[in-house]
Amino acid sequence: MTEVEVLLEELVDLESESEKVAEQQNEAKKAAAAEEKKQATEMRQRALERFGETSKRQTETEKEEGKKETKRRGSGGGALEWLKEKGESLRELKEKELQDKKEEREIQKMQHEQFVGQLQATQVANNDQMKMFQQQMLQQMQQQQHQQQQQQQQFTMLQHQMMVMMQQHAQLMSNLLKKDD
Repeated sequence: MTEVEVLLEELVDLESESEKVAEQQNEAKKAAAAEEKKQATEMRQRALERFGETSKRQTETEKEEGKKETKRRGSGGGALEWLKEKGESLRELKEKELQDKKEEREIQKMQHEQFVGQLQATQVANNDQMKMFQQQMLQQMQQQQHQQQQQQQQFTMLQHQMMVMMQQHAQLMSNLLKKDD
């Protein structure tokens, strides 16, 4: 076989394969279109049927598919029980929060009282120190006054002694002058 024949044969094979693929795609499109058409008519029928017919059709399809009947809702006891439990847990949580806040306030109150006690003790100590300082200052002032009084007395005594000595000196001088005369 020549090269041209081989190429022609490959072209023929490719063409037949592409035709097969096109046929398969065409058939798939037709099947999809038929399915869509079937679904559309079914939807139209469902839209037009009454409620009773719908529920009847649903039960029939469920029986065919082997599904169990749907459960009916309870009387609401489970929901009430859940609400009670939820309310109880919320109440307990609130009580705990209130208890925590109360304990926190008590701790703060104790800390405040302790601080006030320390402040008062410091104030008492400062007052005591101030009183002691005032007493010391008063004693020093009294001592200074006493010293000043003593110094004043000594000065007065010295003045008096000087006067006496001056008088004696004057007397002596006058006696001496009288003797010389």
